[in-house]
Amino acid sequence: MFLFRGSFATILYLSREDHSHLTILNGGQPDGRTYSVFEFNEKLVPIMNSIFDDILVNQCKTILYYKLSENAAFRAYIDHARNLQTIRLKEASPDEKLALFINIYNMMTIHTTYLQGPPRSIWDRRKLMNCTYYLIDDHKYAPHSILDGILRSNRKGLEMLWKPFGKKDARLSLILPYCEPLIHFALNNGTRSTHSSELREIACDAFEADKHVRVDMCRKKLYLSKLFQWYAMDFGCTTTKIIEWILWVMEGSDTEKRKNIVMLYRSGHYEVDYIPYDWSFNGKMKE
Repeated sequence: MFLFRGSFATILYLSREDHSHLTILNGGQPDGRTYSVFEFNEKLVPIMNSIFDDILVNQCKTILYYKLSENAAFRAYIDHARNLQTIRLKEASPDEKLALFINIYNMMTIHTTYLQGPPRSIWDRRKLMNCTYYLIDDHKYAPHSILDGILRSNRKGLEMLWKPFGKKDARLSLILPYCEPLIHFALNNGTRSTHSSELREIACDAFEADKHVRVDMCRKKLYLSKLFQWYAMDFGCTTTKIIEWILWVMEGSDTEKRKNIVMLYRSGHYEVDYIPYDWSFNGKMKE
């Protein structure tokens, strides 16, 4: 759910952001209160958790979008999302912004898919990432500008020619002071204050499953998620640095998988391959 990738479509995708074609999702009147980021998240997290409890099944792998139409918490979220228009973003700490934008990115993806349906092609995915937005503190944010601009500290996204925010972009002053690679694994987790320790625990749990990291001791081979290849810069660029980062994330784990990764890493004799990314839709629009 959480993470992505000419003619007119190519021009649109390779531009920083074409606001003339963006669709606002949180339009309407805020409730009249100006929230700090902490206050907004305090109200948002219980709403998100109620939504997730209702629509996430199969160990959080499947999203039942059709249930949103009668979900009271989702209606409460739509109302609360309008308050992003006047949120006091500039005074927020890096941890508060990290928590806010992870939560908003996750909910924005669900919101967009519910309204527009699942992406059926690479063009649809690009449109979702670049042509829908929330108005946050008087600035427009597409999912791409949240992920690559704010959370990745203004780094170029997949196949992008430019950084999301140019030198004169007012949003540039709001980016995180550094790219936090743990955000790539922070899916479906509502949080009030996302500290690195919490994100690290989420990532460690993800690595214990085989979706992101697999080990074949017979072939002396590590299979890693495509995310590590696409966003190699975030994890240290080289294969060695990426493996060291994975071991750091799993440092508190005493599982056989981590022990096997350590053995291969220390031996220096191993190969790395990447697991094909599953682009199939992980939700249900109808019962």
